Amino acid sequence: MRTAALIAIFSILYCPAHSQLDKGQWLTGGSGRFGHSKTDVDYPGGNQESSSTYLEFLPGGGYFFADKFCAGLRLSVSNVTSKQEIRSNASSPILFSAVAKSEISGFGISPFVRYYFLKKSSKINLFADASYLYEDTKQEYRQRQESTPPGGMPSISESFSKTSSTSNGFSIAAGPAFFLNPKVAIELSVGYTTSKGDDSEAKETGILLGVGFAIHLGKGK
Repeated sequence: MRTAALIAIFSILYCPAHSQLDKGQWLTGGSGRFGHSKTDVDYPGGNQESSSTYLEFLPGGGYFFADKFCAGLRLSVSNVTSKQEIRSNASSPILFSAVAKSEISGFGISPFVRYYFLKKSSKINLFADASYLYEDTKQEYRQRQESTPPGGMPSISESFSKTSSTSNGFSIAAGPAFFLNPKVAIELSVGYTTSKGDDSEAKETGILLGVGFAIHLGKGK
């Protein structure tokens, strides 16, 4: 079995890929991200539970206008839901509970350009990618509180808010593309991104780490 594995690795690294990087080819693919976190904290008089779930899907496609040079469009669809719950325990003089829920959904559109640096036949190629991002974000927030003082009547309050915003940004990234066969590649990348909301002076920057796949289609020139 070890011999077979070595042969497979050797084939991936050294056999020509005849990759689809010619003028007239199409590039399609995408990536997804998922995350979930949960915390449970006890403190004198009560308990706090928090949870959050993050989901993002990034499909896209492009066209090779020249050998090894591609331009196209990506979409981003994201959703973040979170919940926080605080409750008093029997030792607290005031019975209290509060539940807050929020949901953030975003939709973005991102034109991009990409260039591959090595020979078109390389099994492992290196690419650089630059893109512009416009994103529309909507947020809903709900909160419910209930408290009962000693010897008093319960008091309940509820609130709801809904907001929306837009942002613009740029990102650059680079990394290797591993061609599993002439049409399919696994891509790793690291990059830098910056964005700014239309209704805010604050600017956000960050480092991007990406894993995705790409499918190369068409007969080319």
